[in-house]
Amino acid sequence: MGFQPGHPKYGGRAKGTGNKATSPVKQKAEELGIDPFEVLLYFAAGDWKSLGYKAETYTVHSKDYSNEFLSIEPSTRAKAASDACQYLYPKLKQIDQKHIDVKSLDIDDQIQEFQLGIQLLEEQKKQNGS
Repeated sequence: MGFQPGHPKYGGRAKGTGNKATSPVKQKAEELGIDPFEVLLYFAAGDWKSLGYKAETYTVHSKDYSNEFLSIEPSTRAKAASDACQYLYPKLKQIDQKHIDVKSLDIDDQIQEFQLGIQLLEEQKKQNGS
């Protein structure tokens, strides 16, 4: 016999109780005065000063040459921005696509298909509140 509506809840975690696995991590971050999301956003923005870097670039010298590097590489910034997006924006549902060989259509039909696709994307954005 499954769960009956109106039956009182027994056992389990009480409402508002934190996750045991993340509690020590959150506690340590608070002790150090670190907000991980804020750090992620600093990386995304390339804000090297707030992250404690001494300069925007650094130079590596060798016997024959020297190279200058960014303290925060563009790939790191892109990854940080991508990671932050999952906390800031809802995930969009995948659109069901019908396969149409656009090359076989004349130009007016191609335009009509592209406009329909744009219309579907706009409707989906409205549904997701974007």
